[in-house]
Amino acid sequence: MGNFLDLQNKIAFDLRGVNTAAETGFLDQIKSTINQVIDSLSGKMFWFNCRVSYTSTNPNQPLAEYYSLPVDYKALICDPALVDPTDNSRVVLSRVTNNDIDLMNGRKNKDKPKFYTIISDQLRLAAVPNRVYTILINYIMKIPPLVNDTDTNVWLSEAEDLIRFRSDQRLAILPLRNSRLASELSPFINEAMNVLNEKTLNWLAIEEIIPNDF
Repeated sequence: MGNFLDLQNKIAFDLRGVNTAAETGFLDQIKSTINQVIDSLSGKMFWFNCRVSYTSTNPNQPLAEYYSLPVDYKALICDPALVDPTDNSRVVLSRVTNNDIDLMNGRKNKDKPKFYTIISDQLRLAAVPNRVYTILINYIMKIPPLVNDTDTNVWLSEAEDLIRFRSDQRLAILPLRNSRLASELSPFINEAMNVLNEKTLNWLAIEEIIPNDF
């Protein structure tokens, strides 16, 4: 698996035919562009940036309707599910507004939750759980930006071509002002994206996950 410096140097070769990014004269822009491209894709679901978490409800704790999201949570893939440990039955929760939950939970009745909303970094349930359940959350994880030359992450191990060619295209426009090169890179970007999308669709079928935006 390559690191941040390896990718910088590949981009330098693509754009200038030189072996190191330092030789291009726009090293800092190469670094920032790589991170900008990753950030622009960070909310999109791929098989490698998906995670699942399991949280148990606790009806006896204060504010028993609130449960922390994973520390690396970025976005939901699909609505959370509530699993009943007595028979492993699963119910998909429906998303409502926070005001809706205020009204539902204002009656102070405890029951099996059917609804949820997200407030900051917390999942809020309605009704307030009446006993222990498992909350299953499929989510897109946050990935820290690349800083040091030796840094690496799943984007570089699983989607390097996409990051590389998109960075090439942005840098071809600025600072190089080479619209022809930018246009020539589009087929490579499309092919890299198609490969990732196909792998992701296969992964979703295996995991039996139906994303909200499908």
